[in-house]
Formats: sequence, C-alpha cells, structure tokens
Amino acid sequence: MPRVDRAARKAFMAAAATRRDQVVDGARALISVASPNPPLSTEAVADAAAGLLVKLVPDVEVSTHAAGEGVVNLVARVRGSGLGRRLVMNGHLDTYPVNEALPWTVDPLGGLVRDAGGWEPSVKRR
Repeated sequence: MPRVDRAARKAFMAAAATRRDQVVDGARALISVASPNPPLSTEAVADAAAGLLVKLVPDVEVSTHAAGEGVVNLVARVRGSGLGRRLVMNGHLDTYPVNEALPWTVDPLGGLVRDAGGWEPSVKRR
C-alpha cells in the first residue's frame, strides 16, 4: 500500500480545521437522526446524509436504494476530472439503540458540543 504524502496529509488536515463548523454541524445533523438497530430503520438517516452531501459537495450524484424492510442504502458519486484510481468509502448508517435506562445528563441524540475549545485534528503517525 502506498504511503500518503505527509505534505498532502498536512494540507488536508489544515483544510478540515478551517471547516470545523461545517464538520461539527454535519456530525450533529447525522447524530440527531435516530437509526437504531434493532429495530432496523435507516431511511431517515440516509435522507439526512443525502441532504448534507447535496448541500456540501458540488455536482454530487446521490441515490438511495431500499435493501429490505427498514434498510435504505445511500450511494454518492463525485466524478473526478482525471484518470486514475478511485476512492470508495463504505460505512453503516444504523446505530445501537439508545439505552433509556442509563442516567443521561444530556440528550444522546442532541449532538451537544462541550469542551471543544482549541479543537484541532491531529495526524496519527505510524
């Protein structure tokens, strides 16, 4: 596997840091949509993720695909301008159910940001 250029990685992290509010707002939007499994239900979070992508990514192609009762998959495609490799990301839209028996002091789906002063992403070294 090829090593990632350190300068490119550093530039990416700096760009992410300048978009901190966008990153936090996007995360909060997704966190606020319950997608517990069980019962399996990903339609609402797929719609929320699709809305974020359309808002944030120029010329993104977004489609949703029903894969069974309660299961909706999201596919987003961003076409590049050159030849070469493709990047494919795969993840889960479902989450564990919120355990209502726990003594929550904040809404677990509220996306409360606390103690984030001076937040900057760090680069892990291997």
